[in-house]
Amino acid sequence: MQKTIECLLQSYLGESQARNRYTFFASQAKKEGYEQIAEIFTTTAEQEKKHGKTFYEFLIKLNKQTDGLPLSGETPQYCEGRGSPTKIDLNMDMEIPLVLGTTAENLKASIEGEHEESHNLYPKFAAIAQEEGYPEIATKFRAIVQAEQHHKINFEKLLQLVESGTYFKERGTITRTCRECGYMVVGAEAPKICPSCDHPQGFFQKLQNEY
Repeated sequence: MQKTIECLLQSYLGESQARNRYTFFASQAKKEGYEQIAEIFTTTAEQEKKHGKTFYEFLIKLNKQTDGLPLSGETPQYCEGRGSPTKIDLNMDMEIPLVLGTTAENLKASIEGEHEESHNLYPKFAAIAQEEGYPEIATKFRAIVQAEQHHKINFEKLLQLVESGTYFKERGTITRTCRECGYMVVGAEAPKICPSCDHPQGFFQKLQNEY
């Protein structure tokens, strides 16, 4: 249980940080005129919030089982002193990403973070939970791996478009709609200004009508 609690703590803190970073990144995307990218960052932030809540609920459950006390003769890394049934005292070494740049730079940092979680941290944490006898927690870690991989794929596609300068352009013709008013246009490039509501090019996105 000791290692599983530590894994859950690290995951909860990591998801909480990611949620805040993506909110910051959404604001930067808006400043650069990437309205849809801002929405994607915001949506991803809410999904990270859900992941964090999942880990938090497991932490509460396991902490109650230990009555807030250290789990062995040695003071574990996540708990010092007597502890409390409603509190875990932290003494953890964690790296905190410090990136707040252009949208391209923010996307690169996001890809790196999602890769670390989906390919390294969470698979390892799932194995630890399984080994310590918590198959439900292990299963949840593996499921969240899939979500983080989806985030990574989205960010990679967006980065490619931003870096190539083709986010508002396309080979051939496609249909785009204005996020503000719904105006629809067919062409290789989005209008600089929406003819319907006068909102800038950043409000145009590819038509999405699969529900």
